[in-house]
Amino acid sequence: MKILINLVVYNRKNITELVIKNINKYKKDADMIIYNDHSTEYDNEYLESICDNKIVLLPPSNKVVIKNEKNIKGMGISHLRWYQFREFLQTDYDFLYLTDSDALHDPEFIDVLKNTWNKYKGKNGEKYPICLYDTLWHSQKENLLKEGNDVWMRRTMAGISQFYSRDMVKIIVDALDKETRDIGYAWDYRCIEYLKLPTLTTKCSYVEHFGALKDSMHSVEGEWDRDRAKNPSLYLKNIRQEVIDYLEGTGKYPNI
Repeated sequence: MKILINLVVYNRKNITELVIKNINKYKKDADMIIYNDHSTEYDNEYLESICDNKIVLLPPSNKVVIKNEKNIKGMGISHLRWYQFREFLQTDYDFLYLTDSDALHDPEFIDVLKNTWNKYKGKNGEKYPICLYDTLWHSQKENLLKEGNDVWMRRTMAGISQFYSRDMVKIIVDALDKETRDIGYAWDYRCIEYLKLPTLTTKCSYVEHFGALKDSMHSVEGEWDRDRAKNPSLYLKNIRQEVIDYLEGTGKYPNI
């Protein structure tokens, strides 16, 4: 299973550095490409100094779908994801894993992705997109389709952790090429619509979100509990406060 991890970064230097080092430490046999959406707090040279991954400065864009007003050249999240899907098809990887620069991962996240993929299939052999982040936002009863021993089968999944096969990416890109509607913000919901598949979310979260920072799109600054994992792994549970203290400037560099 050749897995490519795509990480998007834009400013938020402290959490971005933690996330890059965390994923690099635990990505095992997967590879990672870091997409810099025209950050102003650092450049590609800085990113190259903290990791050995491929760093891509995204093409300048004037698209305006949910984009930071200060980021004049940036793509914005939906267009950025569509760009990554298309770029993935130019590689020879089997699977694409999408995540964000405020998402720290458990040391076993790659093995969990592989094991979940191999374990579950539908009656006709169909496979499903996978998410490693269980959050209150996606736990509504109307979103639940079925409960498994260690996964939830749901209509949607969180955007900060999404795992697709190459065939799934092809279906998404083909649908995009035929799309006549406004793309809109909800790229993650649009993907599931294109695939016509339910999703699998692990009951134990192998991803924790640290998005309550300045200029965050989802969480108010400092409200760390608003968008956190419901049932984080022991590793993520143990490092959570240490990471928050560091990001707030009251603690030392965390042992991630």
